Amino acid sequence: MKNSIKTAVLGLAALVSGFTACNDADYDTLGVHAFVSESASNKSTKVTITELGADAEITACLSEAATKDVKLKFVVDSEVLDRYNQKQASSFLVLPEEVYEMDSEVTIKAGEFSAPATKIHIKPLPKEYVGESYALPLRLVSADGSVPVTSVTSTYVITTEAIVVSSLPMFVGGTCRRRFPLDASAVYGRGAFPSEQYGQPQPCRIYQRRFGAAALRGPAERHFGP
Repeated sequence: MKNSIKTAVLGLAALVSGFTACNDADYDTLGVHAFVSESASNKSTKVTITELGADAEITACLSEAATKDVKLKFVVDSEVLDRYNQKQASSFLVLPEEVYEMDSEVTIKAGEFSAPATKIHIKPLPKEYVGESYALPLRLVSADGSVPVTSVTSTYVITTEAIVVSSLPMFVGGTCRRRFPLDASAVYGRGAFPSEQYGQPQPCRIYQRRFGAAALRGPAERHFGP
């Protein structure tokens, strides 16, 4: 009986220690275990891809300070995305490998609770990928077998939303450009764009009347040809 109480107390202490260090929410595994810090509070996040791309990060943690260096790895797992799509009634596709950059392997140094956050850079979407919804489904796995990885907080999904530059006809020798979401027509309605409403190239002043003078400042660009 005393041994049972002692074991329970030690296990609880380990879990409390892990929660304080990295906000672990997976209490079904006793002892040292690895998990994704962000997954303890949210199973996913969304980033917006602009003409500069997008950035995200993910962090590998331990429930207790490492007694030696621990090597872990983030892998892309399509099954994680399948479950996410089913649960969210969504239809995201796995983000193509050539569209993002990240260092998949991480090391938690001896005496530390976590590794430095893994930086993920998503490049601007090539034209052939525009029109689809993409996500990066990640799973944390052990690279050296030194510690187990929890099942509940080992996955994380990064969904994306793309913004593209839409060119609006202006007059011979120039265009007026402004950034719009891919679903801009759904937001502004058909006929919102001068080229669609008037059926022929129109001066930028038409665009200005419809959206206001402020629409031509900031991200908007005016290009004049010869």
